Amino acid sequence: MKILSLTSSEEQLMLVIWNLEAAFMKDIMTAYPEPKPHQNTVSTFLKILVEKNYLKIEKKGRIFKYIPKINFEDYRKFQLENLLEIFYHNDVDLLLKDLKVPEKATEIEEKSIAKIIEETTQSNDEALQKDIEILDAQVLTLDTPSEKSGKKKKDKKDKEKKEKKKNKHKKSDS
Repeated sequence: MKILSLTSSEEQLMLVIWNLEAAFMKDIMTAYPEPKPHQNTVSTFLKILVEKNYLKIEKKGRIFKYIPKINFEDYRKFQLENLLEIFYHNDVDLLLKDLKVPEKATEIEEKSIAKIIEETTQSNDEALQKDIEILDAQVLTLDTPSEKSGKKKKDKKDKEKKEKKKNKHKKSDS
């Protein structure tokens, strides 16, 4: 389905409906930010949005429920692609340069985006590997008996040996 451009007023109304997920006129008017347009104006915009295939209508008795046909994520991608095409001539590096703070802009000029992504991924992988090593060490610590329990077992064995020796001496004395 081809996505058509919206006016700012249509877009504002769609944002309200996307937030509500589906809505009746009264829900839209309640959720609409101030200054609220007249209900007839909203009704006109709703008809236009149905014609542009942004909304579908479900009739519930005598009233209509408006449901988005185009989800917000698809519209956002459409708008981003338009922005990239119109203002940046599809040059992603130029877009990213404008989005970054000034000290980061030179870094983007010097390195390709793929290189930056690779470095970020690699540092994330290294951090993840360190986390795994720490967790493995903690698990090993939990699996092996602690010094206290090891000492208790040793003391118990020593005590048993002493009792066996005593019993052996008693038998030989008798």
